[in-house]
Amino acid sequence: MKFVIGIDVACRAPHVAAGADEQGVLVFTGVRFRTRVEELESLWRRIPKGVDEVIVVMEPTRNAWVPLASWLRRQGVTVVMVPPEQSADLRNYFSKHARNDRLDAQLLARLPSMHREGLHTATGDGPAEPLRRACRQRVSLVMRRATCMNRLDAMLEIMGPGWTEALGSALTLTDFKFLAKWAHPLRVQRLGRARLARWFSYELRKPWGGEVADKVLDAARATLELWGHDGLDYDELASDIAVEAEIALEFTRQIKQLDRRINDLYLELDPERIAMSAPGVGEILAALNRPGNLGGSIPWM
Repeated sequence: MKFVIGIDVACRAPHVAAGADEQGVLVFTGVRFRTRVEELESLWRRIPKGVDEVIVVMEPTRNAWVPLASWLRRQGVTVVMVPPEQSADLRNYFSKHARNDRLDAQLLARLPSMHREGLHTATGDGPAEPLRRACRQRVSLVMRRATCMNRLDAMLEIMGPGWTEALGSALTLTDFKFLAKWAHPLRVQRLGRARLARWFSYELRKPWGGEVADKVLDAARATLELWGHDGLDYDELASDIAVEAEIALEFTRQIKQLDRRINDLYLELDPERIAMSAPGVGEILAALNRPGNLGGSIPWM
């Protein structure tokens, strides 16, 4: 005999649970509890006798579901998460045919009997897993750095198109270091070609630092011809560019540290690099799709 418990997970308020049998007939509803062992054990005692398989259906709510799912799995429960696209479709339906669009505990408890396919077993601990958390943190940092790069690109456009042509539209670590110090046409001219060429050659670890220096000097010269020496407040603009460049520089450093950490964590879980052997899959995608990280659909009835 199978028994389904639907849990409406809350972050601050108590969770709400409902239980249903194989036919979707509700056995109990409106049971409120928090993620505390004694309250979870009280919920567990509500399961009828003779049940040999318990399935818990939840909709992931922030990270509040993680410790709850972990405790339930240790009791031998199959934890099922409602996919976001499915919950969105259900909300659209209930917003038209019910008083609200909430996926409450009673609906979640009856969901397997109404919708037998498409429910996926939650096999991992989600954000509680260090590797998954590190990968998602990296994604967040990359997106925030991209925002800084867009702002830098927009501010460089104020001085003229020559700066984007000199540095390129895809700004690099060297570009961030340069903009944090010398995003000022007058300062660039005072530095001169020799010092700029030496600096770019050292930072790029390439012999063509002189070519980049020539492009930057041409961009500075074009800005002064376009705006004049007093047509634009170069000091204020350079200060704003330096702030964004420093932020992007720090994001880049943090991303590099995360790359090393992700690689170490991935190799601990997949020393044979099985996930990475797929075409087009690198360390980050392999970490997110390592063996055993993907849930499967559950059979029902």
